[in-house]
Amino acid sequence: MFIFYIGCCFASFLMVIAQRVPAGEDFLYSRSRCHHCQQKLAFYELLPLISAVLLRFRCRTCRQKIPLIYFGAEFIYGCLFFLITTQQVGPTKIAYLIWLTMAFLLSLTDLFYWTVEPKILYPFGFLLWMILFLCAWQLYFSTLIFLLLISLIVYFFLQDYFGFGDVLLLLFWGPWFSLHQLFILLFVASLSGLILSAILTLIRKKTIHHLPFVPFLSLGLFYLLFF
Repeated sequence: MFIFYIGCCFASFLMVIAQRVPAGEDFLYSRSRCHHCQQKLAFYELLPLISAVLLRFRCRTCRQKIPLIYFGAEFIYGCLFFLITTQQVGPTKIAYLIWLTMAFLLSLTDLFYWTVEPKILYPFGFLLWMILFLCAWQLYFSTLIFLLLISLIVYFFLQDYFGFGDVLLLLFWGPWFSLHQLFILLFVASLSGLILSAILTLIRKKTIHHLPFVPFLSLGLFYLLFF
């Protein structure tokens, strides 16, 4: 339970990074504020999971609802952190933690800003590549060549239909999977996206034309890494 909550605390900080880095704001020294009334939050309002429950998911000052994404993101990353850190320690587990942290952060920036934030993508991507090379994992050059071709097609012809940031993300992730595994990742991502789109269409009674795709790619990544 303690390890799970440590993960939730990390998630709270990662949420701050995901919100502030794309906006060019400081994420180290500036105090957290309510998004509605801009009131600075006291330390007891910043306890992951606990504060939201005690405050009944409302701001203490203005009583506006606290978005459920904060609670959900802290819980999900807490579970991931617990799952990885309670396994046998080794370079592969470190790689998994960095990989899933990267996926978590970029999923949030895609949800908040509809963008794959370069200031997060490139540092995490190159760090991930360094660790994976040290782990002596097999590099699938056929997958890398396939992704490079897809990147060129998207860049020149399909930018209006497919996010180029999603392709860059796959360029960092894809070479560590075979083409078969990569297609599984894309299948899981696409299928889960279609299911959620259908559910939202039924609930809202309005066709959903666009969804951030990185969270679904991250779901496909989780499936490949653990199943």
